Amino acid sequence: MARVPSAVLLAVRGPVLSRPEVGAHHGPVFLGEDLLAWLVLAVGAAMAVGNALALVRPPEQRRHDDDLTQAPVGRAVVYIVIGVVAAIWGLATLAT
Repeated sequence: MARVPSAVLLAVRGPVLSRPEVGAHHGPVFLGEDLLAWLVLAVGAAMAVGNALALVRPPEQRRHDDDLTQAPVGRAVVYIVIGVVAAIWGLATLAT
């Protein structure tokens, strides 16, 4: 296979030094480099706390006729466990 002279590549692409590298970042990143860990922590904690509060303090009044009087206990416990695991995972990622 024939090699393309660098002068032709330079004419087609422009100077290599003027192009930013793929994946190179310039300036600060929102919430630092650990954005995904922060999001996992926030969603996991919200999932755990929200379902725990739904079990402890069900709504006083129904908004619609087909609303449940209390949250399903089995589903809420599973969601609490998933939320706690996600929150711990996020914290562990941020700690390391």
